[in-house]
Amino acid sequence: MIDILIERESKLFSYEFCNNIEQINNILHQDFMEYGTSGRIYNKQQCINFLKDLKTDRNIEIHHASYRELSDNSWILNYISKDNDNNIVSNRTSIWIKEENTIQLLFHQGTEAFS
Repeated sequence: MIDILIERESKLFSYEFCNNIEQINNILHQDFMEYGTSGRIYNKQQCINFLKDLKTDRNIEIHHASYRELSDNSWILNYISKDNDNNIVSNRTSIWIKEENTIQLLFHQGTEAFS
């Protein structure tokens, strides 16, 4: 399952994927919300607007990923990301749920990691 969750999470770093609003809309749950590294809170539409305006791939690496099953149809994914363009390391958490045979991102939080 961790490979599936990481693969889906990584799609949101891809210009090609995010350039298609239908794909973004399908991967984000209707009730999606994000607590960004900036401290701001974003809803689904705000995230779609940000992602669709990407001009290139986001140069982000995923490290030390782990997950836990919350229920038969939900998982929490934790990982450390490194944004190679801005040299920012963040602790990230995502909650993924499966509804109608589709795994969607319900919640995401990024917190900048300080050494």
